[in-house]
Amino acid sequence: MGFGNKKTSEGIYFSCILDFVREGGIVFYEKSSLKEKLKISFESDYGYGNVFCVYVSGISSDIVYRYYTESSEFTDKYAPVYFKDTEYGLARSESDYYSAIEEDISIEGFENDKFPLTPYCDSTFYLAHVRGLTMLDKSVKHKGTFLGLQEKIDYFKELNITGLILMPCYEFNECVKADSNNLADAILNYKQDFNEKPPVDFWGFRKGFYFSLKSAYSFSKKPNLEFKNTVYKFHQNNIEIILTMFFPKDTGEELIMAVLRHYVMNYHVDGFRILGNDINKDLIVSDPFMQNTKLLLEDDDLSRFYKEKPLKYKNLALYSPYSRDKLRSFIKGDEDNVSAVSYFIRENNKTYEPLRYITDYYGFTLRDIYTYNFKHNEANKESNTDGNNYNFSWNCGTEGETKKSAIMKLRLKMQKNALLSMLLCQGAPVISGGDEWLNTNNGNNNPWCQDNEDGWVIYSKTKNSKEFFEFTKDLISFRKRHVVLHQPKELRLLDYMSCKLPDVSFHSDLAFKMNQDPVSRSFAVLFAGDYAKQYTGKPEDSVFIVFNMYWESVDFVLPMKDKNFTWYKLFCSDGSTLQDFDEKNADKYDEDHYKAPERTVSIFLLRKHEND
Repeated sequence: MGFGNKKTSEGIYFSCILDFVREGGIVFYEKSSLKEKLKISFESDYGYGNVFCVYVSGISSDIVYRYYTESSEFTDKYAPVYFKDTEYGLARSESDYYSAIEEDISIEGFENDKFPLTPYCDSTFYLAHVRGLTMLDKSVKHKGTFLGLQEKIDYFKELNITGLILMPCYEFNECVKADSNNLADAILNYKQDFNEKPPVDFWGFRKGFYFSLKSAYSFSKKPNLEFKNTVYKFHQNNIEIILTMFFPKDTGEELIMAVLRHYVMNYHVDGFRILGNDINKDLIVSDPFMQNTKLLLEDDDLSRFYKEKPLKYKNLALYSPYSRDKLRSFIKGDEDNVSAVSYFIRENNKTYEPLRYITDYYGFTLRDIYTYNFKHNEANKESNTDGNNYNFSWNCGTEGETKKSAIMKLRLKMQKNALLSMLLCQGAPVISGGDEWLNTNNGNNNPWCQDNEDGWVIYSKTKNSKEFFEFTKDLISFRKRHVVLHQPKELRLLDYMSCKLPDVSFHSDLAFKMNQDPVSRSFAVLFAGDYAKQYTGKPEDSVFIVFNMYWESVDFVLPMKDKNFTWYKLFCSDGSTLQDFDEKNADKYDEDHYKAPERTVSIFLLRKHEND
C-alpha cells in the first residue's frame, strides 16, 4: 500500500512521512469521546529516512488518530478525516480534525461499473456546485447533498447532459475560527467585524483533506460511500462525473498523483478539472493511470502533448478564458472579433478538445451579463474591490432588473445569442448550472463567500426563464441531432469528399468570402451535411448559421442556390420563427439573399433534392 492506513483482518497498517529529531509517532483517540487511548513512539527501525510504517493489532477500528512530532500534532493527509460536528458553516481549526480509518465503501454491483468514456465531440457538460445547485430546488428532497444530485438524474437526461463538472467536494474547512493564525489566508483578507460569524468559503478553492468527500454534502453522513454510490448511479445513466481539484502551490507532486489515482481507482470518476499554481501538468498527462481519464486544463499550449503518440482516447480539454471573453465581446457587439470567433466555430484539435463556455463559477451568470455593466459585490464586504472589473457585459440600457418590456425582450435575445454562439461551435460546450433558468447572482461576479441566494441557483419560473429552459433543452437536442455541429475530426476547409462543398466554409454578402475587417461584426458559416456520412453512414442537412451582432440589419448571400439544393429557414433569435429547432417546421426560403436582423443568430438548412 501507499501512505495512509489499511485495515486487515488482524489489525491496521499505517504509513506516513514524519520529520522529527527527538520524538515522533502516532496517537490514538476514542472516536466517541476523543480521549487519548494509546500513544506509539516511532523508533528509527520503524522505517527508512523520514518514511515510517507501523502495524497495530488489538485495537478497534472505531478509533481516530493523529501523528505527532516534538513540534506539532497533525492529521494524516493521506487518510479520511473525522470531526464531531459536520454541520455546514461551523468555524473549525486544525485541531478539530482527526484522521480516520479507511471505511468500507463497497457497493453491490460496483465491480461491473462501466466508465461511459463519452467522446468529447458527443459531450455536453454541466458545471455544478453540489450544495448550491439544489438548496432552492423544490423538486429535490435531500438538498445540498450528493443524494440530492442523484434526484436530478432525470433532469440532466432531459437536458441531454453527458457529464457533470463538480466544484470542489473533497473535505475542506469552509469556515475558520476568528482566533486562527491562518485567518487572513483562509478567508482571503475578508474584511469583517470579528464579533460576526466568520465568512464561509462557499466555493472551496483551498487546500483540503483530499481523501475525504465533504461530510456536509452527505445526507447519510457517510460521504465517501454516498459519493461512490452517486458516481455509480450516474454511470448507470451514462453520465460522467468530473471533479474539480484545487492544489495550492506547496502541494507535493506525489500527493497530487496519489489523489487523482485514488478517485479514479476507488470511485471511478471520469475526469478532473485541475486548478492551482505551478502544477506539473506534464506529469499528470503522462501518468499511465490517467490515459482514459478526462483532464480539463487551463493551459495555453495543450498541443505539445501526444505529438509522437497516436491517441487511444482523446482525454485532454482546454478551458480557455480567452475564447470565453472573445465570444462575450463578439456577442456584445465589440469590434475586431470576427476572425477569432470564426476560428472557434471550426476549431477541433486532434490532440485536445476546446471547451466552449460563456460563464464559469466566477464572473457574471448568463442573465447578469446582460443585466449589469458593473459588478455589484458589496455583499462580499470588500468594498466592491474584489472580482473582475471588466466582464464584456452590457445592461441593454438599464443597470439591474427592470420591467421595461423592450429591455427585457432585448436581454432575452442577447442571452439566446450567447447560448447559440457557444453551442454552435465545434468543441464541447459547458453550461453553468442555473444558466438554463436565467439564474441571477444579483450582479455579484465573485460570490465565493455567499452561501445564500446570491450563490445558490434560483429556479425562477417567470415566463422568460421557462422559455429559456425549453430553448436550452431544444438547442442541445438540435446540436446532438446534427453530427456536422460536433464532428470528431478536425475541419479542413476543403471539399475532400468531392461533394461540391468544403466541410466548412464562411460567407458574408458574398459567397465563400468573409469580411474580417476589424469593424465587421457579422459572418455566416456553412457546415456541409455530406460530411456526416463518414461518421453515421448517411448525409444530413447542411447547416448555415448567420451571426449578426451589429446593431443594424446586414445582408447575406445564400450560397449553392441552384436546382440541386433547396433552402429552409429554421430559426431566428429575434422571435420571428418558432424557437424549438424542429426541422419539420422549417419554412422553404426562395430568396437569394437574407437580411439578418440586428443582433441575431439565424439558422438555415440546405437540403439536396431527393432525386439526387
